[in-house]
Amino acid sequence: MTGEMCLGTSKAACFRSGKSPTAGLAPLLAARRDPPLLKPLKTAILATKPAESGERRIKKTGSRAMYATRTELMVVPGKARAWEAWWAKVSELGKAQQGFQAGTLLNSLSYPAKYVSLTLWESREAGRAFAKGEAFSAFFQATSVQELATLGRPQEAYDVLTRVMGEGQSAYASLIDWALDPRPENAASFERTRKEIFDLRKRRSRRYRRSWEAHPNSEHASTPTSGEGYEVVRQM
Repeated sequence: MTGEMCLGTSKAACFRSGKSPTAGLAPLLAARRDPPLLKPLKTAILATKPAESGERRIKKTGSRAMYATRTELMVVPGKARAWEAWWAKVSELGKAQQGFQAGTLLNSLSYPAKYVSLTLWESREAGRAFAKGEAFSAFFQATSVQELATLGRPQEAYDVLTRVMGEGQSAYASLIDWALDPRPENAASFERTRKEIFDLRKRRSRRYRRSWEAHPNSEHASTPTSGEGYEVVRQM
């Protein structure tokens, strides 16, 4: 499983159309004839789940973040503000952990009770050290997070393969899950074309649309991609 994340300064930065996100990510996942409305791109990340064998395919990304965790939760009605405050306190603890890079809290544009927490670390060891550390354990035991939210799906961890940084303050995000076909060199080709698209997107190049058309989703995955749009609630 491979994940793709886009953080942008507007809906158009991540969804291309800038229209209501209730239509999903169709404007992003399908090539269109009209020229893209290019807004500043803050961050684009390509990450993959570690192989079951333990082999790790990490590449230099131009930044130090090499490991990411993704936690999806459903917040109890009426507890959204309390949950966001709880997340901010946990992230402050994370910032004190050596190897912490960034934390982002997202709120689904389609399902208001759904939140996703993304955390970037310099290494898997740094992320695990925080999760097993005394500070996090003490805070978790002292607060009843179960009264605020429940897991929407098991927490997932990823090796960060590519990270392209831009300018601006992130306001919206898109998360896309890919199930690549197990063909020779398919993963390498996918990573190469995503990097090309990310770079074009960062520069707001008119070649961005042509690049999408040249590399349709079906080129790498016979299974349809799964994507969703989010509002950026907090960043650390």
